[in-house]
Amino acid sequence: MSDWAKKQKERQRQIKQAGLGSKSHKWLYLLVLIIGLGLPLVGLGAYFYQNYEPKTELEVAGNIIIVRKGGDFQAALNRAKAGDTIQLEAGSTFKGSFVLPKKDGNQFITIQSSEVAKLPKENVRINPKDAPLMPKVVTFGKNEPVLKTVAGSHHFRFIGVEFSVSTPQDEAWKLITIGDDEQKSLEQVPNNIVFDRCYIHAHLQQTGRVRSGISINGSKIEILNSYLSGFRLPDDEGHAIVAWNAPGPFRIINNYIEAAGINVLFGGAWAYKGMNPADLEFRYNYLSKHLEWRGKQKVKNLFELKDMRRAIIEENVMENNWASGQDGTAILFTPASFQSGPDARVEDVVFRSNIVRRTANAITMTGTDYGDKNYPNIPVQNSRVKFENNLFSEVSRKFGDGSSGKFLLLTSGAGPDDLVFNHNTIENEGTLIYFDSGPHNNFTFTNNTANHNEYGVFASGKLGSGIGTLGLQKYAKKYLFKKNVIVGANASQYPTDNFYVSTLGNINNYKGKGTDGKDLGADILMLKEMEKKVMAGIR
Repeated sequence: MSDWAKKQKERQRQIKQAGLGSKSHKWLYLLVLIIGLGLPLVGLGAYFYQNYEPKTELEVAGNIIIVRKGGDFQAALNRAKAGDTIQLEAGSTFKGSFVLPKKDGNQFITIQSSEVAKLPKENVRINPKDAPLMPKVVTFGKNEPVLKTVAGSHHFRFIGVEFSVSTPQDEAWKLITIGDDEQKSLEQVPNNIVFDRCYIHAHLQQTGRVRSGISINGSKIEILNSYLSGFRLPDDEGHAIVAWNAPGPFRIINNYIEAAGINVLFGGAWAYKGMNPADLEFRYNYLSKHLEWRGKQKVKNLFELKDMRRAIIEENVMENNWASGQDGTAILFTPASFQSGPDARVEDVVFRSNIVRRTANAITMTGTDYGDKNYPNIPVQNSRVKFENNLFSEVSRKFGDGSSGKFLLLTSGAGPDDLVFNHNTIENEGTLIYFDSGPHNNFTFTNNTANHNEYGVFASGKLGSGIGTLGLQKYAKKYLFKKNVIVGANASQYPTDNFYVSTLGNINNYKGKGTDGKDLGADILMLKEMEKKVMAGIR
């Protein structure tokens, strides 16, 4: 065979091998394509397999709709008519973002546990140990609330239902959302919605962001005998209960309310004309923060009103607040026209027979909002507030710093006006009253017991500075400062007709010495009995 023939034979062999290789690569590419398309489909199938819950049929008996494990809760909500009862099987989990539809009629649709008869009776608070007797309604992990309303949703009552996230990683800006930012008329506002003996909480090992437990932007909203817990964030304020674009009224009675940032907040975001919060009844609640959250979660206050007309806050226990996101003041009455709109007010509020304890500072009040573009040329936004028969204990620097321990800070513009403190027992380690701005029309401080410490009644601001009478004269127009026991004060610096002593001594020394013939300070025996009931959750 010639050299040329040998070369041609070798070339044919190489071409044949190259052809086989191309064919092999085609099969390889096809296999990769199948795998590439198939794996996502397999993963998607696995996801649906894990999350799919086969629906069982609803059972209907008269006006009772029974939803057993695997049943369609949303279908039951859609089907129910005024006066119906939806019975959810206790121990079952219902996952989703459920919507309360707008219905005809004005009778309640009641959603309750199948074991409601075994839960604590009416007017008795539930706690986490009651959870096995409840159905569990949980999020499905897409930053959607577990329960929400449509415009005009009304007359829904939940009894003995647990609401939470499905996993620690789930996120929900607000776990339950009643109403929204956009409602501008009463016809749009959800109304007559009640949560009674419900367990509303973040996950114990929560890592996803759940900022608020329940937003109640509605009318005739009630939260009763319930347990709200675990709402905390390390870098933002978490709330248990919040409302801002919400005309009220509200009844919040006999609940355990726990959050790191602000346990209860009204106002702080925009309210349309006629939507400012009003008419709050807040009684027999226990507000607290876990002390082990200190240094881990962002903490601000226990109770704050930035926008509220007419409220009674009575016979509550509020405890554990420290400097973190703010200076650690427990109670804030701070009208916020910059955040909540020009009609924001804090007016006609009674804060009576409460125990506030273990906090860096007790109370901060502002007369106007320094953030308002027209500040300081705006009218007083905070007026007619009364603090009466309260015990403020352990108002202490150990929950803050050297400037902590203040009982009352009055700051930001003119007002508050018509402010009354009467028959309070105040155990403060720092300044008693700090006037930072003013003037304040009609300031009354009578029949209280308190500590003077270094500064006592202290004024420092644009109107001048001074201690005692001098500070009162500069910042309080028409003040009444009478029949108070001020431990450690120099009598020469203060108004007459008070008790300036080195130690409190025997409280019996002040029996019947009040302007009204009553004992000075709060009625401690009454408050101790109240505390027992509030801590036990029985009213």
